[in-house]
Amino acid sequence: MKRRRPRFSAGNRRDRKEGVVPPVVVVPAGTPPQARRRRLWRWLAVFVACAGLGLGADRAWRWYSLPARVEAARPIASVPAGWPPEFGARVAAAQAQAGSRGGAIVGMAELGRLYHANGFMAEAGACWAFLRAEQPRVARWAHLLADVRRAASDYEAMEAQLRDVVGLAPDYAPAWLQLGNYCFKTGRFDEARHAFVRRLELIPGDAHAQLGLARIVLQGGDRVGARGMIEAVVRDHPRFAPAQNLLAELLAAAGDEAGAARHRQLGMVAIRFFEADDPWRDELVGWCYDAERLRMLATVEFQIERGDRGVALMERAARLAPEDPDGYAALGDLLIKLDQPGPARAALEESLRLAARGVDRKPPVMVFVNLSHALRLLKQPEAALRVLEQGRAYHEQAFELFDELGMVLGDLGRLDESIAAFRAAVAQSPGDPNANFNLAVALLGQGRRAEAYVALEQSLTLKPTFPRSLSMLGRLELEDGRMAEAERHLRTLHEAYPQLAEARWMLGQWELMTGRAAEARRDEAAAERHFRAGVSLDPDNPELQASLGVMLLLRGQVAQALEHLEAYRRLEPGNPQTALFLGQAYAQLGRTQQARVVLTEGAEQAERAGNSSTAAYCREILSQLR
Repeated sequence: MKRRRPRFSAGNRRDRKEGVVPPVVVVPAGTPPQARRRRLWRWLAVFVACAGLGLGADRAWRWYSLPARVEAARPIASVPAGWPPEFGARVAAAQAQAGSRGGAIVGMAELGRLYHANGFMAEAGACWAFLRAEQPRVARWAHLLADVRRAASDYEAMEAQLRDVVGLAPDYAPAWLQLGNYCFKTGRFDEARHAFVRRLELIPGDAHAQLGLARIVLQGGDRVGARGMIEAVVRDHPRFAPAQNLLAELLAAAGDEAGAARHRQLGMVAIRFFEADDPWRDELVGWCYDAERLRMLATVEFQIERGDRGVALMERAARLAPEDPDGYAALGDLLIKLDQPGPARAALEESLRLAARGVDRKPPVMVFVNLSHALRLLKQPEAALRVLEQGRAYHEQAFELFDELGMVLGDLGRLDESIAAFRAAVAQSPGDPNANFNLAVALLGQGRRAEAYVALEQSLTLKPTFPRSLSMLGRLELEDGRMAEAERHLRTLHEAYPQLAEARWMLGQWELMTGRAAEARRDEAAAERHFRAGVSLDPDNPELQASLGVMLLLRGQVAQALEHLEAYRRLEPGNPQTALFLGQAYAQLGRTQQARVVLTEGAEQAERAGNSSTAAYCREILSQLR
């Protein structure tokens, strides 16, 4: 029987003239005539609809054949036993959606996110490659495929995808940073420089890009220029550890071992370094069902000072593994660090409850310590003591329990027992900085100052930069007038923790006291040097501003004194002395109107305070103003 030719075919001249060339429809041999006609009419309807929308035959055919391409590309991952049922349900739903013509793209994107977020990188790569082919103008798919290629160490493929990303989305800064880093590692410094400069244009002052540019300069042999650039990064981003570490290397190479050691220490105490934010990649955490990975991500968020995000991730990890006591223990630990004792108590008690249901399950020692700490913060020391007794049944010699026991006994007023507990903790772990510090605090509470000194020095043996011990030692040395020893501890504290307000204040106090001592022996040069150093450290310290300002005023350096006396007035606006000194400076500089206003305020303040001599001085200067 002669096969009939479809009316609309590739040979239709009118179709060719209009640029609409549909593919020839091939009907398998043996197909019943009625079925053949239905198939031909179905294709005809599809083609006419697409042509009416201006899609053209090729796009019409891609739409019609989409399910077949999905079927060929759709990955099927083997989900290990023990994963949350919700994960399997979402994967199945995404698989079903991907298999439909109307939801294929959305379904494959959902699959890709689920696989990528949970470590099924090969399957995620298949999803992103399919979406790249179907939507070649969408930069997000290229960027996520680049991340998969990077995880597989296929760096050439990663670079190709990143170049597509910056071509499609030139304002997406994370791609420029990754491209710059890869070009730098492969020695293509001009390309790396272009990428870093572009990122800086998008994110002015970005530490990652500035560091990359400094490394390029260093590779060019300009160590002086590189050092200047790194010092600028450290000045603007003191808690950016990679810059501190590189500066330490440069200083060591230049022979400045003291400076190198200082910046190595700053690198150690800086915020832990992780990759720069990447919104397209980072959003995948919302599709993560791996409880262990969520706990790790929560810890990262806490370390980079985004504790609220960390708590949300840790809570989700606990919900995904509701029978795992470790999840609730980790949540409680994080909540304690964030000073949230109520929620921490609930999480830690749930951890102990779950552990008690296990066979031979031994709760970690820190669960008991953290729970006791939470109860102390909630003003329940008796309950905390019971928790520690329970913990010692599992961990009889754990120094952490003795240390916490000392804190609880101190809260209960049992001071001798508290000191004994701290000594037991130190005996179990002689170099532990926290146990020795706590022992020192307890000893000071009983007036045993010499013993406290020994405990504080011991706390610094394993961690020479332990901040609480350095701060307390510095304070004690200042009180005892041992200025050299105080300086040693306080400078170490400030160099290790320059961002710590207490470190700046305490070293500023040392500068103030040392400056006043120099002033008393009439060494004005040394006094001025110490006062200026103190103001630089702690500009909001009114005593430092007053000391420097008044010294300069009395020496006739009125213009230099003015900024310090203005700061003094700003910091203590209710103190009539600030008005007296500032009014004198304004008067000597010929700023009569300002002097009159300030001195009038000062006189009124002094009279209200019963300070007749200051009021009289203010009135006397006012009377001399013209």
